[in-house]
Amino acid sequence: MQPLATLLSSPLSIVGGNLAGMERAVRKATERAKAHLAQSAGQLGGDAVIGVAVSIAGVGNKAEAIVMAGTAVRTAPEPDQNSPSGVEDPTPLAP
Repeated sequence: MQPLATLLSSPLSIVGGNLAGMERAVRKATERAKAHLAQSAGQLGGDAVIGVAVSIAGVGNKAEAIVMAGTAVRTAPEPDQNSPSGVEDPTPLAP
């Protein structure tokens, strides 16, 4: 794998479209990783992901690995199964 500086300094990469092709591939892989992260959060009962860390590393001579990790969170309360309306009853204030 060529260092990024070498890749960027190569006129063939810029004129020949290799850099654009790599950018498209990284963008597509990043979108797939985000979708997988959201799906995994949903399977855990979350509806959002916070604290996302992204790592892109070379694998072999011509491959890149994109790894995303984060914390699944729930932004809306779950319906209260004991309440007839399905909504949590407010906690009364102490006198």
